[in-house]
Amino acid sequence: MVALIDPRGRRHLVTLSGGSEVAGRLGVIDTAQLVGQAEGTTLRVGSVALTAVRPTHLDLVAAMERRSQIVLPRDAALIALAADVKSGDLVVEAGAGSGALSLYLLRLVRPGGRLVSYEVREDHAAIARANVERAGFSQWHTLRVADVRAGIEERGVDAVVLDMGEPWEAVGVAAAALRPGGRLVSYSPNIGQVERTHAALRESRLSEARTLETLERELVVGPQGTRPSFEMLGHTGYITSARKIG
Repeated sequence: MVALIDPRGRRHLVTLSGGSEVAGRLGVIDTAQLVGQAEGTTLRVGSVALTAVRPTHLDLVAAMERRSQIVLPRDAALIALAADVKSGDLVVEAGAGSGALSLYLLRLVRPGGRLVSYEVREDHAAIARANVERAGFSQWHTLRVADVRAGIEERGVDAVVLDMGEPWEAVGVAAAALRPGGRLVSYSPNIGQVERTHAALRESRLSEARTLETLERELVVGPQGTRPSFEMLGHTGYITSARKIG
């Protein structure tokens, strides 16, 4: 995958296949011209000069196909931090949705780790699989069309991330799958879910349980001064985390 930046700063994501690819309003592009080239290479399409750069996570999420509410990048970063996800880790998530959180976790576990996603809906699984493949992360990803509450096949897992309606119902199987010191993180939109999840964490004897919420407000910076943006990205979900001790 490559991001082509036009003179107006717009990003056009294209699969670096080495053949002809459709790039939105730019039309068809011969990506063979970019294979093996350094980041920052200029490609001309008609009279338009495009600069090729490696796509960021924000680029990938903005361009991905979605049919369900996604975990926003600001929450994905905090989820990964709470789960202590790093290169080489084995991470389990449920459910995959459209794959926005999957993409972020996959960026972190590479090259020696693996993400295993459990998703009960076949249609969501198909979209998540396609988005992961388009981003070029498939070799580090396993997607199981299954209900995580029925059990997690993996053992010695470094982190389990639950993005599902009833996370408390999966806490027990997650605790069984985690290695000692492993982390469990759930993402829920309402307080009732958080309270039931905390109760399940206590029952499963997971330690250091805490819940946080993040709010995001951009600053508008200009030659006449700086002020907070009038628009703020408010509540999206609560992030609950705990650790398995022993």
